Amino acid sequence: MITIQGNHPFSFACLDCGLFSTDGQWIYPERIGDCFELIYALGGKIFIREGDEEYELQKGDILILHPGQKWEGTQGSFGRTSFYWAQFTCDSFSELGLRDSFFPSDEKDVAPDFDKLLRAAHTPEQAPYAADAVLLLILSDIELHRQNRAKKPPQLIRDVAEWVRINSDKKLTVELTAKLFGYSSDYLSGVFSDAYGKGLKEYINEQKIAHIKNLLLTSNYPVKRLADILGYDNENQFINYFKYHTGLSPTKFRNQYYNTHYNGEEK
Repeated sequence: MITIQGNHPFSFACLDCGLFSTDGQWIYPERIGDCFELIYALGGKIFIREGDEEYELQKGDILILHPGQKWEGTQGSFGRTSFYWAQFTCDSFSELGLRDSFFPSDEKDVAPDFDKLLRAAHTPEQAPYAADAVLLLILSDIELHRQNRAKKPPQLIRDVAEWVRINSDKKLTVELTAKLFGYSSDYLSGVFSDAYGKGLKEYINEQKIAHIKNLLLTSNYPVKRLADILGYDNENQFINYFKYHTGLSPTKFRNQYYNTHYNGEEK
């Protein structure tokens, strides 16, 4: 057992751990939990009920069962079924910082960490607190990975951002983008802002300006020609747009960074 110091010290101990594997029919045994149990599914399907909650664990899923609850299998598993397990005590579970008890697979392989846990727990030469420390680290990494995953923008928003980036040379609007992806402008702008901390309109402008800057610094097109290429109605519209977002005219931007008048004329 180890005691974790902090604002609210708590005790933690890894009681036992192992690797379960079977090729036959199997069902999770019924019992009242007298400790916490961590399960990391490796193969097959594991059907477990804890209290009123039912879980179907598949490869990569992680489940933490709590003491004082009834644990039982809801149906049998067939074929190859395997999982790592670890039983532990903790006198203040909330201090572990775990917000959930079930962590669905996200392709993070924690099997090597469990291998370390088994070695720490079953090697006589290891310090008595070694397994406690390794299991604590596993729990900490599980929660950290969950938080990082939660911060990752949804696939829809990543697709929108990539589409805007690729098409930044065209006349884009929030309305056009939302219509293309089948959502209302307000909804798409809202979820985009939640994911990236900036609105979709701001992101579109950022990508357009980045594309314009690249053209200004890698081509010798006159500003009027660039306005035509980028789909602006006229040269002044293009100049005003760029100046509004950068504080510089297109030509001044070129001069500042290359000290060369590509079009020989100040705009």
